[in-house]
Amino acid sequence: MKKKIFIAVQTIIDQGGISKSIQNLLNEIHEQYEVTICAVYNYISPNVSLPDDVKIIPGSQMIGDAILNRNLLKNTFGGQIRMIVTRWLRRKKGMSFIVNKGINRIKVPNDYYDVAIAFSGDRFDKNGVICDGGDYEFILQNVKAKRKIAWIHNDLRKEGFTHDVGLRVFEDFDAIVSVSYENKSLVDAILPEYKNKSFVIYNTYNIQQIIDSAKAEGNPFSDNGKLHFVTVARLSMAQKRQDRIIKACERLKKEGIVNFDWCLVGDGEKEYFENMIAERGVGDLVKLVGLKTNPYPYIKQADAFVLTSLYEGLPMTIREAEIIGTPILTTNFGSAHEAVKDGYEGRICDNSTDGVYEIMKHILKHPDELETYRSYLREHPVNNAIALQQFKDVCGL
Repeated sequence: MKKKIFIAVQTIIDQGGISKSIQNLLNEIHEQYEVTICAVYNYISPNVSLPDDVKIIPGSQMIGDAILNRNLLKNTFGGQIRMIVTRWLRRKKGMSFIVNKGINRIKVPNDYYDVAIAFSGDRFDKNGVICDGGDYEFILQNVKAKRKIAWIHNDLRKEGFTHDVGLRVFEDFDAIVSVSYENKSLVDAILPEYKNKSFVIYNTYNIQQIIDSAKAEGNPFSDNGKLHFVTVARLSMAQKRQDRIIKACERLKKEGIVNFDWCLVGDGEKEYFENMIAERGVGDLVKLVGLKTNPYPYIKQADAFVLTSLYEGLPMTIREAEIIGTPILTTNFGSAHEAVKDGYEGRICDNSTDGVYEIMKHILKHPDELETYRSYLREHPVNNAIALQQFKDVCGL
């Protein structure tokens, strides 16, 4: 008999590391285990395809109405009225009220699972009150399982966790999973009491699909003799910091270094970055191409994949670039040296606008360096073996 796994996520959407991560994990484990999943916000994108044998149970419309972007909610008159009322309740009574009410309305099969996983994680305000999430509470309160596991995808401190909040939230979990050893060290520093139940499980990847998708379309870049750079990430000032790209390009242009172009793939704070590109006069160098259901041709055809984030867990886009064989240039966030073998798969620069400018200037003056990294990536292909063994060990499967 197959062992049973229950997984709770907030949503599964068209972009973002957590959504990709859960899809890849499901693709790897669905044949070996009996898997049930619940999107707590009651939203799975119609563009997402999950394995047919994965059981899906509806989440909480109430939590979804309180948190989701308006364009993801049903645009009916009744739906809009429900959303307005729910958001009024959130303002009056707080997000914890919405979460507790919402998760108690989710109908969970009366099964006993071998392992139950809270995959997305919660976020807290400065007072230690939940402001986003719900899957941690849902797994603890509503799902019966031998072993309960909480996943962490980012720096806990950026999610509002303090020592006291962490002690309370993770007390009844059997394991706390980080996606990198750097993140685990942060968890252990905040919560030394829980070090014995703190583990690492790397993200998994649908390797063949990524390779095939990268070949599925033509070259999105113009044949203009320039070096092509790409960044695939949500447009975000707080974390992804695409402003560093625009500022670096402005400096390079003033110095007469314009033998490149740069595509930013993703949505988010689009208007903000459009205005910055116009104000700094770099529209000839930087292009916002929006969210792409298949961003991999951009990565494959680029001379380098660039990430300029202030912080990350272990970014999936870097590993995807490695799978495709594209060199990586990245800022030195906590897990950067786990993600990139510096000097072999690409280069790691200082985590600043100056760092981005300096590494780009260096590469633009020494473009042959990129072929060295590309050759190394061809000779050292990525696989999921370590991540899957970590999953089995931590889950006790």
